[in-house]
Amino acid sequence: MKTEQLAHTHIQLLNQLIKAGYNSLDLNVVFDAYQYCIELCDGFQPCGKPFIIHLIRTASILVELNQEVSIIVAGLLHSVYEFGDFGDGSRGIASWKQESVKQRMGTEVENYIQKYDALRWYDENILLIYGNLNQLNQIEKTVLLIRLANELEQCLDLEPLYRNDYENKIQQIQTRKDILIDMANQLGYPLLSNQLNQNFTLLLGVTKKVNNSHLRNSEFFSQMSSRFSLTFLLKKRIKGEVEKRTMGKVSSSLNN
Repeated sequence: MKTEQLAHTHIQLLNQLIKAGYNSLDLNVVFDAYQYCIELCDGFQPCGKPFIIHLIRTASILVELNQEVSIIVAGLLHSVYEFGDFGDGSRGIASWKQESVKQRMGTEVENYIQKYDALRWYDENILLIYGNLNQLNQIEKTVLLIRLANELEQCLDLEPLYRNDYENKIQQIQTRKDILIDMANQLGYPLLSNQLNQNFTLLLGVTKKVNNSHLRNSEFFSQMSSRFSLTFLLKKRIKGEVEKRTMGKVSSSLNN
């Protein structure tokens, strides 16, 4: 897996699928999932990366791991319950949101997403999961795979260094890295395990050498989503009208 060749756009993702031998029906399903994804998910990650890129690259990692299209789609939509805006501005899973996903993407995909949303990802529970890998059923292993793909994606390009909470993120990685690397290997994905190892090592190796504090503004990026867009748009329009009138007066006085 060459992480620099992972998809950043839906076009790259579709081309990746074609190159990997997925059929036209699979392509249609992924394209529909992408359209659904951009209906629900906007905004940015704490580092300032558009959220849609995170979702596409997570799906792209799953393509590289030769997963079924339903798993790729679940990877593309894995955060819709936590961060997606279904229209009422609320966060979190709800039965009516589940029904929306089922109608659009099918029961199998929704089941993966629901179980991903229910997966508690904190140190104690990660240890518990790690100690009971052999007892997981296939669906649970698939959900865990999607989570590990998510973990890899969020470490690419030294991304944590550009978050306001980077110290907490780095501490998490230091605590969890060996477990996650071995977890991927035990699940049967040595390629994923290797990439996690490489990217964790790279990130931790440069952490103390880089000071990007002036390049972090997570608070700003967190406001750039549909939940804040009406307020943001109103402020933008008001500011624009004020500047339009002010600059218009300046221009008029100069011409006179």
